[in-house]
Amino acid sequence: MFSRSITTLNIEASSVRVLSIQGRKIKRWGSVSLPSGLIKDTLVLNPAGVASAIADLFRSVRVSKSGVVVSLTGFRSISRFVTLPKLRADQMEEAIRWTARREMPVPSEELRLSWRIVGTQDTEQRVFLLGTPKNLLDTLSQTLQKAGIRPRAVDLKPLALARVVGRAEAIILDLEAGSMSTVILVKGIPEVMHTATIQQEGLLLDDMVQKLIDDLSRTVGFYNNAHPEHTISPTTPIFLTGEMASAPLVGLVQKSIGYPVGSIEAGVKLPPDLSLSQYAVNIGLALREMLPRKRDKTALAQSRPISMNILPTK
Repeated sequence: MFSRSITTLNIEASSVRVLSIQGRKIKRWGSVSLPSGLIKDTLVLNPAGVASAIADLFRSVRVSKSGVVVSLTGFRSISRFVTLPKLRADQMEEAIRWTARREMPVPSEELRLSWRIVGTQDTEQRVFLLGTPKNLLDTLSQTLQKAGIRPRAVDLKPLALARVVGRAEAIILDLEAGSMSTVILVKGIPEVMHTATIQQEGLLLDDMVQKLIDDLSRTVGFYNNAHPEHTISPTTPIFLTGEMASAPLVGLVQKSIGYPVGSIEAGVKLPPDLSLSQYAVNIGLALREMLPRKRDKTALAQSRPISMNILPTK
């Protein structure tokens, strides 16, 4: 039985959230608001200011700064599924760099490349390739260092959300102050991960719902056009997460979209006063460490939701 304590950290544009879990029980959690201007378009502009807020939060919640699992927004990250021949481990890095230069719309030198094998067949392997902007990782690394945080891993926020939903096929809408992420899961794999910023000042609730619907329609349409053999079914459940996923907004979205709204079953014991939608990313990060591990990396990738460790290189 899993009993090790795990601490997770989710940094959003307007707040920071920490959660500690042991076994399947959430022990401590808390959040703190961030002054405007510290983070813009998910980029940390003031590492010292954000670090100070993080350090204060860890002290008030009384959790350890060691071995923390941290989320990174998916904004401007680029993911691709590519097919490569089966290669030795020492050949993969060169093959990944070559593939990124061919597949990524921005120079690969500007990205931190990570990958995970998600399937094999005969002489080929299917690879999930992720390019994360180095400037986002650099400022995150500076922030964590100033806060005294020694991260165990940095994982992508949409992947954490996919893990906490735990469905083979689903749509996830994560709604935060200033950003919205859409994740489309097909056969347990995040086939689409899209994060956009939202200027909320002066935006009415009805206008926000319409913006969500329009963005969702475009994203699903993009996927369906690219995958006519496996389009998104109208019975696919949609899950709403994030700080802005309040009851009024959820109700309006439910009335306005053609997909059924699902309820998350996180697989952990939730305290009655904890907001699951607000801490969904934190719980998904914890599940990353709690799921069984296998020695065979290919089998591991085939049997578990995708996890990445995109810690910046020193």
